[in-house]
Amino acid sequence: LPPAHMLIIQTGNLTISRYWQLDPTVSSDFKTDEELIEAFQELFREAVHCRLDGAAPASMLSGGMDSSAIVGMGRKVLADEGGQPLQVFAAISNSPDVNRETSYISSVLDQGNLVPHLISETELSRSLDELAKAIECESEPFDCLMNLNRSVYLHARRRGVNAILDGIDGDVLPGDADQPHDDRSPASQPHG
Repeated sequence: LPPAHMLIIQTGNLTISRYWQLDPTVSSDFKTDEELIEAFQELFREAVHCRLDGAAPASMLSGGMDSSAIVGMGRKVLADEGGQPLQVFAAISNSPDVNRETSYISSVLDQGNLVPHLISETELSRSLDELAKAIECESEPFDCLMNLNRSVYLHARRRGVNAILDGIDGDVLPGDADQPHDDRSPASQPHG
């Protein structure tokens, strides 16, 4: 596919359409890239800060860019305010040398001021009955690709966490809600 295009196959019909195009006429109030970066960091910090005011601040960590950025900013916000460390929930592989996300998760955890809750494949497999019951209780269809995340949410709930930051849908722009996207590349939205 060409860049910024998507392919949809429905009932035997194939459609290719553009979902995004750069608008070169849009101007910015920022004079330098540094000003733009600083403004983004302030906005991102405030977005994370607003969502960390729960009794037990927690975040998912998949090892991807979005959840790693959220965890990094959450860790910093809590440390700057003298708050408790951020609880981090992550599913890890029993074979870390085969799964690169597990090594990325470790790199983020090495930054400190975090309370890691690492859930192994073995531990996840013990929760399959609970996961099946949770899926049955959904009032609407639940994305089957989200079952790993759902399992981690259940683990967090067992630890007393009622709300958790997540990187899910961080790459979705307003108006894109009906468009396909990669759930591995997610924004700070509370889930759980």
